[in-house]
Amino acid sequence: MFTGNRTLMRLQEHCAKVRARCAETAVVRTGLSTYAKAHAWYVALCERWQAGLKTVVMRGDRCLRDARGQGTTEYAILVGVLVVIAIIAVVAFRGKLQELWGNISDGINGL
Repeated sequence: MFTGNRTLMRLQEHCAKVRARCAETAVVRTGLSTYAKAHAWYVALCERWQAGLKTVVMRGDRCLRDARGQGTTEYAILVGVLVVIAIIAVVAFRGKLQELWGNISDGINGL
């Protein structure tokens, strides 16, 4: 389960509690008081946050399940490992490589 789902569930529970408080306030008082207006605004804000968080969770889930770039990533890791092996080989056999290149250049210059 994507970790954002727990946060989304908590937010939904909180919004439900706020809605219930707003409903109680509206029943007890006639007309909208400042308190009820503030709660109505807060409920609307909760709903917007909830919708936004749901969108983020859905996009995160989609990104985690998306495997389109998997092959490219594997090739990049393989090339990186091969480069590291080549660097280690050049460093380990530096003397032999210098001697080999020296012999090749002497052979070419002797032509």
